[in-house]
Amino acid sequence: MGLLNRLIRKNQAKYETPPHLQTSAEQLVWLPGMTEVQVAGETFHQDAILAAQFGTKPDGRLLAVLVPETPTLPDSNAVAVYVQGEHVGYLPSQVATRVGPAIRTFSSSQGGRYISCPARIHLHHVGPQVVLMLNTTPLGLPAEAFETVPELAAALIGLLSRLREPVPSLTSVHVEARRKLSKWQSSETNLRSIINQLAKANDPTVGEAFLLLAQTLRYQAGRRDDTLAAYVEALYYRRTSPDIWCDLVDYASSAPHIPMLADLFAISPLAVRPALLPLLVSISDGRDRMGNLDPTKGPRLRATLLELAEDQHDRISNAYLSADAGHRAEKAGDLPAAVMAWRAAVDAGSTDAKTADRLTTWLVKQGQYAEAAQVLRQALTTPPTRVTLRQRLEKRLARCEKTPG
Repeated sequence: MGLLNRLIRKNQAKYETPPHLQTSAEQLVWLPGMTEVQVAGETFHQDAILAAQFGTKPDGRLLAVLVPETPTLPDSNAVAVYVQGEHVGYLPSQVATRVGPAIRTFSSSQGGRYISCPARIHLHHVGPQVVLMLNTTPLGLPAEAFETVPELAAALIGLLSRLREPVPSLTSVHVEARRKLSKWQSSETNLRSIINQLAKANDPTVGEAFLLLAQTLRYQAGRRDDTLAAYVEALYYRRTSPDIWCDLVDYASSAPHIPMLADLFAISPLAVRPALLPLLVSISDGRDRMGNLDPTKGPRLRATLLELAEDQHDRISNAYLSADAGHRAEKAGDLPAAVMAWRAAVDAGSTDAKTADRLTTWLVKQGQYAEAAQVLRQALTTPPTRVTLRQRLEKRLARCEKTPG
């Protein structure tokens, strides 16, 4: 959003908007919903955001108002955002271009009343963040119209074509460059020199060198694009390294974007996915180290991953994601959906003991002993490490095999 903020600051003089908005309930159309709408330009409205945040009771609801501005340029669709009457920013320009006309038309159809919805304010060390929770249906707009592509995600998506190139042949050894790499503690320039030597020699250690470069850059301010490029180059040379894939996804999770995460999963080798999937699922739950993905978007990310696994005939990922879906459905009280998902996991080859335990418990209650025995035999080809769980599955299998039918 840095570029958007700079553009907003540059163009603020083109619009005439008062710094404070006085409204009454009669002037507003209340549209609370589940679509998360990011606000841009918070950096330049920090005093107003703090006034909105601390001018409200701790348990009070923050009220946002969308105000289509009167443009001085014919093609402008700027929409200002107010919270508690304070001007806190704008809809991002890429969003306003798509939705500005619809917002203006809706307000006109409502007698000039403004759209209002709940708002959330997050105070981060890098600055405040304002998020609106809007119902887009009355506007005739899909939720996707309000989505933005984070700059990190856009930069990474632009680099991924490198990983669609053939894996290079790395069969040589550059002894001196390897020695320097093992003792490297100096400058980035020196490390890049070592990388160049390894790359020219087709030494497979070049992947490790690029990973070291990425890990060196990732905590340096203003080095986002350089960090992403180093991670992608590390993967170009070491395509099947689970550690590099997980490191890159962890870094990318600071600005989670479902299409970007889906692209990463889609081009990842099957061999690394057993390590990558738990991280992606934790991102979907907001349980990863960053925890930045809106939990309401988690089901969409998991569904996208499952669809990709099915399309690519990736049985291992299909089994993992189907089992996960089954456990979530059971926890939500939807047992029929849980059974359907567990069966899909078993059909995909799952040997997960927890899945086998829950599914066969249900199958035995239904008197479906033959299917339960089949599920248990499949699970016990990879015996669970927990002794009590393994013994429970073995005992149930013995019972199913002895029971007629």
